[in-house]
Amino acid sequence: MVKVMDKTFPNNSDSLQLLSKKYIENKSNSSFFGILKTGEQKSREVLAYYEKELRMVKIFQEDLYMTHLSNNNKTVEDNKENYKNIGDNRRSYTILSRASLVINIIRLFVNLIASFTSGSYSVISTLIDSCLDLTTGLIIHYANHAIENTNRWLYPRGRERLEILCGIICGIFMCIANFMMIINSIKVTFYGSTVLINVNTITIIFLLFTVACKFLLLLGCRRINTPSSRVLSVDLKSDILTNLVAIAGAYIGTNFWIYGDSIGCIFVCTFVVYSWYTSLAEQIPLIVGGQLKQEQYNRVVHLSINHDRRIKCLDHILVYYVGVKAQVEVDIVMDEKLTLKDIKYITETLKYKLNMLDFVERVFIHCDYKS
Repeated sequence: MVKVMDKTFPNNSDSLQLLSKKYIENKSNSSFFGILKTGEQKSREVLAYYEKELRMVKIFQEDLYMTHLSNNNKTVEDNKENYKNIGDNRRSYTILSRASLVINIIRLFVNLIASFTSGSYSVISTLIDSCLDLTTGLIIHYANHAIENTNRWLYPRGRERLEILCGIICGIFMCIANFMMIINSIKVTFYGSTVLINVNTITIIFLLFTVACKFLLLLGCRRINTPSSRVLSVDLKSDILTNLVAIAGAYIGTNFWIYGDSIGCIFVCTFVVYSWYTSLAEQIPLIVGGQLKQEQYNRVVHLSINHDRRIKCLDHILVYYVGVKAQVEVDIVMDEKLTLKDIKYITETLKYKLNMLDFVERVFIHCDYKS
């Protein structure tokens, strides 16, 4: 329970100035010259504490300013601008996903030719990766198309969670395929199977061309911040690194040590599995209702207790993912003598403020007269 002990709420400007002063003092005392002057070194944990608190107070100020400005203006133009930015990001990502699809088709044929001509396990691993990239691109392209053309009658809340679901499906495909390639490479390396490798200059040029194309796409994805673009960014980074390692492994296997090729393949596939495992670890909590970070909780609590002086305390708060964004549930306690009109005004304006937070999708506020 979060109780409002004093009806005079803290001034964030004063708190910011105080924390800034403390932070500067601790930072100066933690320096080399500070140690010589005081004879003792300030704890890094104390400095980190003030740094974190300073950052949180600044965030609180931004939240209060944003909601106050919105409550005063509440213009339709602001909402239109917000939706316009979301639509622009969605259209930009559509262009990038289509470009990725075309490049993956070209890359598939390039790697297919390189695999047949070289016989390299490292190059074959990039062929498998390109096949799965094409599958991933098709899945994400379908998800993006489905989200843009959602029937609001059949799906009143939209189908944004398809982005997360597609990311999970792609990750599972990638992990299984690369595990199989790792097993085959281990057999070649440790059981002494003979492999004929012939990687020439043309093969290397083909692989470097695909690396350059992927790098340009990665720069485009960096400018967009959606779940699908993040999934695609993980895929592109994996492709760039795996292609470079595959080129090195195939070259070493051809010219110096034959098992360098299979070992390079193991490195490539292991990196791909690890990259997609970390992506899955981030995506799964979004779809199963995982809890948000403490910072988001603090922002919800701060906005709620500073919303109206007639709120006695916050009895219960839940903030959890329901897809890309979070759902917030707040139980507030108010005086039982308040009129229904006042209660409705307090709860509706608080709901509007909390919905303004960038990580919030829906807000539910429950009222009670006792905790």
